[in-house]
Amino acid sequence: MFGGLESVVIAVKDIDHAVEQYRALLHQEPASTSTRGTLRTAFFDFEDSSLGFLQDDDPDSPVGRFIARRGEGLYYVGLHSDDPTAVVGELRDEEVRLVGDPGPGAEVTHTSGMVFIHPSVASGALIRILPRHHRHAGETD
Repeated sequence: MFGGLESVVIAVKDIDHAVEQYRALLHQEPASTSTRGTLRTAFFDFEDSSLGFLQDDDPDSPVGRFIARRGEGLYYVGLHSDDPTAVVGELRDEEVRLVGDPGPGAEVTHTSGMVFIHPSVASGALIRILPRHHRHAGETD
């Protein structure tokens, strides 16, 4: 079903500070950065995975609400699959609680919306379902 870990994403209050911290820790530059409205992202890529950071200044956004409730920290874990559409279909058939399910027959890609396994059925972790080797390339501002 799943092929492995694709990404670990951390919600932060100050993405510039987080990037500086991890630039020093990892001895590398982020592979991509992006700003879309109030959401800012940065990703450090590795051979088979990435470490990402999200900052959203909108307190009513999912990231903003997360930080208000829990503070900075792990936002989601991304797992990859060769066929994320089939994975979502299997989970739906098993009545696993999903967030962002596009419905039967809809293709699941990294650009067609985000589909997650709800934390209530994943030991408190939000799990994003991604295609294998989804990368954030081309998203650098």
